[in-house]
Amino acid sequence: MDHDRYMNDLKNSRDIKTQIQAVNRLADRLGDAQVLHEVCRVACETRSHQVRGTILAAMTSHMDAASRIFIELAEYSPREDIRTGALMNLSLAGWRNARAVVMKGLLDPSPAVRLAAFLHIGLYLDADALEAFKRFAECHRSVMPSPHLKQRIVQSWHWTKRICLQAAKNHNRMDLHKPPKLQVVAPPMPRWSGAVLETD
Repeated sequence: MDHDRYMNDLKNSRDIKTQIQAVNRLADRLGDAQVLHEVCRVACETRSHQVRGTILAAMTSHMDAASRIFIELAEYSPREDIRTGALMNLSLAGWRNARAVVMKGLLDPSPAVRLAAFLHIGLYLDADALEAFKRFAECHRSVMPSPHLKQRIVQSWHWTKRICLQAAKNHNRMDLHKPPKLQVVAPPMPRWSGAVLETD
């Protein structure tokens, strides 16, 4: 079956163009719950921002179902890279229905997951979320001013912005009948005032 071939290409190919082509071929089958779940998992595992961006763009018509899958992976996956990737995808797509799992992610044993949750929590403006944001920053205050961490976070912001732009670009190229406009939200550019981490 073509579905099996494209899914195999997406999961196992090391060629980015082949993976992107597989995503585009599978786009009209994302209404199938199993296909959507498998593609969401690949979006969490991939290290390619092009592949991740193409997947998020293809999910525009299935945002609610995809966000539920990412929330489930972020909360229950035993693999820290999957939990990290799921939180990143929720942030990149600008989904604001993952508050509980983001708050839980701030307490995750994995530093990578905690940082992904920290970057995502800025999408929530309620008092509890802002207080959790402040507590996290305060607990990690000793490392926040380090030049190495500053450089890595700034690099991550530029990398995230590139993903967002690529996702929108790929989405606009898709041959769909009047596709809905993709809105991907990049996190604010971080800055420091003395020893305090701030955001725009």
